[in-house]
Amino acid sequence: MSRKGPVQATAFILLYLLSGVTVCYSASETTIDLPRFERKPLLNGMQILFFDGEVSRTPFLLMIENGAAFDPVNKWGVTHLMARMMLANTERLPGERIRSELEMRDAEIHVKVEWDGIYFYGTSPIDQLEPVLGLLSETVVRPLFDEETFQVVQSQIIEELEELSQNLEGKTQSLLRADLFGNNPYARPVKGTPESLRNIELADVKLQYRRLIMPNQARLAFYYSEDREALFRQLSPRWGGWVRDNAAPFTFRQAPEKSSPSSILLKTPTEEGIFRWGQLAVEMASPDYHALKVLEQYILLSIPEWAEQISSRSQIRAVARLHAGKMPGYLEISLQAPQDQLLAYYNMFSGLMDDLRQGKLITKRFEEAKQLVLHEFSSSLQDPMLKLQRVLEADLYNLGINYIPTFSLRLDRVTPERFKKLVADRFPPHQFVLVVAADDRVEPYLSQLGEFEILQ
Repeated sequence: MSRKGPVQATAFILLYLLSGVTVCYSASETTIDLPRFERKPLLNGMQILFFDGEVSRTPFLLMIENGAAFDPVNKWGVTHLMARMMLANTERLPGERIRSELEMRDAEIHVKVEWDGIYFYGTSPIDQLEPVLGLLSETVVRPLFDEETFQVVQSQIIEELEELSQNLEGKTQSLLRADLFGNNPYARPVKGTPESLRNIELADVKLQYRRLIMPNQARLAFYYSEDREALFRQLSPRWGGWVRDNAAPFTFRQAPEKSSPSSILLKTPTEEGIFRWGQLAVEMASPDYHALKVLEQYILLSIPEWAEQISSRSQIRAVARLHAGKMPGYLEISLQAPQDQLLAYYNMFSGLMDDLRQGKLITKRFEEAKQLVLHEFSSSLQDPMLKLQRVLEADLYNLGINYIPTFSLRLDRVTPERFKKLVADRFPPHQFVLVVAADDRVEPYLSQLGEFEILQ
């Protein structure tokens, strides 16, 4: 039962070999069909979604509509720790028995925790789906939270986090989010920190399970086109004994906007440096979400031009990503390059944002960016697991099921005029956070932006 997460369609990492960069895209259809599925509720509020599809091996996805945003202060990571323990042992089946059963049935179950949801997911041969979903019900409905497992899993996660803390990419992103979000839950790593993990006790894990894991917050989706009524009758006793409860209210304060730029220098002597820029953006349900997805792609399409002007020999790695959830997220730009080129790239990015605020738009690039957004979304619906995730997240973020077939229509409403106004309104030049991993050479530049913090 691996801990790897499901494929994410929102991450874009581009490696440019600067000996002749080209950007290719393919236009996709302008209409997107709603995936066909049948929704069946249990009396306890849990919903089971049967998707159409002839597959010999079927993916399945259980989404709990609560996530790490509910971690108590100074106990960040307790939800992730709880989810990992749920896959370890149950009240009726020890971990070894679960693992051997899954191996015998050629199946797998994983878990991933995000700020707004918890996802149990995996794959199974279609003829083994019912017993595998039975094993999943054991891990979710009847987990065993014992002291020995708690100590083992807690130590494993602390070791992983301490290893990650040595990674510049992990460090810079943690610093960026903490500065951007302040006291908002999105500021903290989902897995917590070594310090916060050591604050957690077994009683905290049990309490978090009672707060978050309940059937009226659960959606189970999978592909099945055979006798659905028979399978539903088989699954109902396994999941129907799960007792519903009142959902924890989602009443978190949104992150406050910055009144001035905030810069952090993380001193590093490495040959390559990183700049990571972020600014608060929108929630997933915002009407501006699609326009910011276009901005994400517009920035990525601009990077080869910067690279040609700065260097023709080296290579860079660039990330542009819009993070959005139940609460407003952020737009993040990260670029890794040789330290003597780092500021030149940041100036290119800063100049691009200034141009957009002033209404200077490259129309061809803008249209290419829109096509890429549409292509990415429609392509994700060709992936069986991502299709399940798209539909369940329409529930999670209160988007409405018509969000999928109307995606292209919403994208069509992103006109050049609306796009330029949105960038000017949403991204004023004084509300960003900039984290730079570099040596002393960047200090004079950062001082021009205002006061900045130096970390070793």
